[in-house]
Amino acid sequence: MILRRATFSIAAVTLLLSLMSTASSAAAGTTQVSSSNGLRVSPVRTELTIYPGQSKTVPVYVTNATKTPASLQVIIDDFIARGDNGTPALLIKQSNGYNPHSLKQFIAPIKNVLLAPEQESLVNVVINIPKSTPGGGYYAAVRFAPASINATHNVTLAASVASLILVKVPGPGMKEQLDLNSFNVSNSSGPSRLFFGSNGLSAIVKFENTGNVQEEPYGKIEVQSGSKTIMTKVINNVTPPGSVLPGSYRQFSVPLSGLGSFGKYTVNGYFGYGTSGQLLSASTTIYVVAYWIIILAVIVLFLIIFGIWGMPKVFRYWYKRSIRSTKHKEYQ
Repeated sequence: MILRRATFSIAAVTLLLSLMSTASSAAAGTTQVSSSNGLRVSPVRTELTIYPGQSKTVPVYVTNATKTPASLQVIIDDFIARGDNGTPALLIKQSNGYNPHSLKQFIAPIKNVLLAPEQESLVNVVINIPKSTPGGGYYAAVRFAPASINATHNVTLAASVASLILVKVPGPGMKEQLDLNSFNVSNSSGPSRLFFGSNGLSAIVKFENTGNVQEEPYGKIEVQSGSKTIMTKVINNVTPPGSVLPGSYRQFSVPLSGLGSFGKYTVNGYFGYGTSGQLLSASTTIYVVAYWIIILAVIVLFLIIFGIWGMPKVFRYWYKRSIRSTKHKEYQ
């Protein structure tokens, strides 16, 4: 398989995780700053739909924030998601063609960029989708690095900034399928159904994308105490929303609030995804018990045991001692 033969770079993971975690919409003009070389790129992420046979141009701005001129090469890399948090991993070296979700194959070559000190330049990324392209999701990273560095060397990753582009191609072959892999409540010790205190609790929902196009799940999580809803929060409520790439998992965490120190709670999740608003739901029950209640219960249990087993012994000891004391007085 192509993806199995790809060489992954830890530096690439770190770079793109930073980009994804601080990403915002292209319209907002969000800028990502690289502290290693003084380059800025905007936007850090773009999502669009392109039909087969169409072309679109994505404007990407790169800025030289240093006091010296810069000659930059533009490198296009495909990526996949790794880990439960959807961390992108660059595919630096590939053999035997492209991976199934490669956007790199549809991006026209881009010339080097010359920037004067503190100059900003517009780079047009032209994407051409052939008519024969199967429906699905395609994505790539557009990186800017010093032209003097070998594009296949790891040092390029630490000295570059990137703009992510994710494209949906509608049409035959596109499969939208998002499944719920797990739904539970967790704290720092991990998932459970019994918690000693309600601090630090979060609902964790994990999706699995078994389709071939990236999905942006949405929805809400509710907490009920009996028949009363005490908390409602939405998931993936950011701009742009987090994507679950095909063939990967991604989990979302929602902190829980409003829970007391003791009680039974039902946590419900209602989610949607896709162009037709496909629905998913899940539910779990948790129990919260405060430490002071446990201590009190232990004390009460001790008193009960003492009352059943200890008190009769104490009474018999007192009774025998009283009898001996009475007889001793009679002999005197």
